[in-house]
Amino acid sequence: MNYDTKVIRELILKALDAQTLKRLCLDEPLKPIGNKFGPGMGFDEMADIAINYCEQHVLMADLLKAIKRENPNCYRVFEPRLCRNRITSTNLQDIIFNLDRDDHIYLFKLKLRHVGNSAATFLVYGKPECGQDILVHHLIHLAAEGRVREQKVIPIHLGQRGVQSVEVSIARLWREMNRCLIKIGDSDPKKVIDNLVLTLETKDVIIILNDIGQLTTPNAWDTILKNFWHFIANKIDGKLEDCKARLLLIFVDWHGLTGKWDSCVDISTPKVDPLYPIQLPESTLFSKDDLKSWLDDIGPLLPASITIEELLRQTSNGLPYLVYDWICSVCETSTDQIFS
Repeated sequence: MNYDTKVIRELILKALDAQTLKRLCLDEPLKPIGNKFGPGMGFDEMADIAINYCEQHVLMADLLKAIKRENPNCYRVFEPRLCRNRITSTNLQDIIFNLDRDDHIYLFKLKLRHVGNSAATFLVYGKPECGQDILVHHLIHLAAEGRVREQKVIPIHLGQRGVQSVEVSIARLWREMNRCLIKIGDSDPKKVIDNLVLTLETKDVIIILNDIGQLTTPNAWDTILKNFWHFIANKIDGKLEDCKARLLLIFVDWHGLTGKWDSCVDISTPKVDPLYPIQLPESTLFSKDDLKSWLDDIGPLLPASITIEELLRQTSNGLPYLVYDWICSVCETSTDQIFS
């Protein structure tokens, strides 16, 4: 239950007095709270001790039951405000999106303004477990803003690292892409392009090319870029404006190996070249300042147990994967449920 501790504190101070609170804490399961009350302690401090203990030991419901028995009329007045609104999957997703770094989002949105009804490609990269998957979800969400069309998202995985040849990888890309478009795996590029054009007549398309870091040399990355993406972009050139469609390709590197990929364009250039990736900033650990600023803005919507100290302790000092995972677990859900 997501209790509003500020309201509960107000209830204690209004419904009880110091002696009554001590008496309520004489019996189990609240007895350990009474043992923490020292001589001459003020009522405000006693209320804080009771609330903090109940939060840490999941006893808030027991404390509220005791207050309700003691002063039912006062409890009835406060009852509608004792719990914060339950966090749903949708608003928790928005809360987590607010944690994404402003520089990634600013650059992506800036470049999208120049894309219009055409094609563009982006590179998302960073060290393992630095939140690339959640960032990609956020980019997909942003790409839908202001668009009247549905999106068709095509996720493709290159496969096991260092095993496949570039030729095998490219054939796999065509086959997986066609399977996502029409449920039939076919590695003939011309057939895939025909099916892609049909889809673009009614939907925007976003291709997510996962595991680009599996290819261990820049030459392999460039071959994928030219023999897969350039082929697509050149074949559909002119058709996107005709059908008012947008086509995006997002390369995702989970291992941080593409940080010096020479094929990426200069981000200071306002014009978007559809053939070459726009490299977003590297995904790294969240700093303490990042997390504190986010909590200052979003904290009132989250369980009170999510503090900056606990967040850093539970997440190896801001490892994004652990940050997202722990926040969701405290909110009694998971990243798989939120971003399915």
